[in-house]
Amino acid sequence: MTEKKTIEVKDAKDVELGLLDVAKPLLFTFILSIALFTLCFIFLPSVFYAFELVGLIFFILGLSYGTIFGITSICIRYKPPPSPLSEHPKVSIVISVFNDGDVLNNSLKRMADLEYPNYDIYVVYSTKSTDNTEEVAQKFAVKYNHIHALSEDISKGNACNVGIQNTDASYILFLDADNFIKKGFLEYAVETLVNEPNLCCVQARPIGVNADDSRTRLTWVGTTYNAMANEGICKILKSAMYGGYGGTWRRQALEDVKGFRTDVVSEDGDINCRFLAHQPHWRFKYDPKLRVYEYYPVSLTATYLAYYRWARATTSRFARNLKYIFSTGSVRNSISIFITNFFISLGIITIFFAGLPIVQFFTSLVFRLPQTSNYAIIFFTIIPFALIVQIIIFTVRGISSYGDILSKKTIVFNSLISILFTIPFVGIVTINALYDMIRRKKLAFVKTTKPSYDDEEKEEGEDAKE
Repeated sequence: MTEKKTIEVKDAKDVELGLLDVAKPLLFTFILSIALFTLCFIFLPSVFYAFELVGLIFFILGLSYGTIFGITSICIRYKPPPSPLSEHPKVSIVISVFNDGDVLNNSLKRMADLEYPNYDIYVVYSTKSTDNTEEVAQKFAVKYNHIHALSEDISKGNACNVGIQNTDASYILFLDADNFIKKGFLEYAVETLVNEPNLCCVQARPIGVNADDSRTRLTWVGTTYNAMANEGICKILKSAMYGGYGGTWRRQALEDVKGFRTDVVSEDGDINCRFLAHQPHWRFKYDPKLRVYEYYPVSLTATYLAYYRWARATTSRFARNLKYIFSTGSVRNSISIFITNFFISLGIITIFFAGLPIVQFFTSLVFRLPQTSNYAIIFFTIIPFALIVQIIIFTVRGISSYGDILSKKTIVFNSLISILFTIPFVGIVTINALYDMIRRKKLAFVKTTKPSYDDEEKEEGEDAKE
């Protein structure tokens, strides 16, 4: 596969997250923003208004990214595979685990008997785990002949490669310890891959089991909206949209790119770009009928660390992946790489341009110049837009009718929180990630502890919603 390089692994409880550490890069960015726009307003008014136009364009681009692709996904209707399987080719489920023993225990209980006649499970656990992860993996390996326990000490990408190397299955599904699938998943995924030989991967839609918790509602809304956008991007641009878990792969395709990189944290984004650049004949499919279940982190600290890892990994790979834009040989694939890597910067841009309307307001008072900020206009027009998007999300998920949604206070709450909190929150996290990257602070794989899910009734309730 690829050269192995050890990545530092930490548990979220071992990470000290001080308010000053989080706020310092944010304050620096905000002060720089106000200083720059103040100087431009006083000495170069034309540049100031040019900045306002640029900021507005980025704002619209950000909305277009989620809206156009997200709403387009509603119009996508995937037909079931044309014919059932006459044979059942072997499928391996590879689960990478670090410090998730209790959660792994419940996931394996749910997947020990999936009624697919030819499947096995490889639990690849990190030797750096300090809980009962190894004990749980070995316990299930002894109890079930089709469950195997393997160890590794490098990275999640290496864990995936270890699974690939130890199985001879034609199809491989990658999961995390806090994921599980249900009966019928493997049949549907394999039927799709068998009947569409140009597919290298079919990606499942993530479903939050604890999405009804008030502490996880924001993550649920964001994840659902992002899933809709990814589905649209995958369909319209034929882009690679493997999400790190829930993807069922064709083994031959993985061998074509020599597996996952072991020296990066964001192994999913890296392999997406490598397929677009070097293996354009392979196609990806995002099928919402395939569902992989997961638990969201329930604390703000855990949520911050989860977003931080994503932002830091995406930011660090940004420059590296840009080189793929010019080596795809396909305009569509180049656009796909640009879009999936570029929009990580929208959070930073949003925070940076937040100083513009403030400067415009106060300098207008000083110089007695009547000014109206385009951002103020956009802000007030975006609220009904967000309400519409939330209605679409809830309706597509089959939770309620239009009338029921309009009568729910939660829809207004979620919409306002999505505007007032999500974008600034992602911006804060991304700025901190960029700040640490500039300082060359070593990035550790931070595992956010999530609750175990023994509650079968809650799981059934989530199915009813879906």
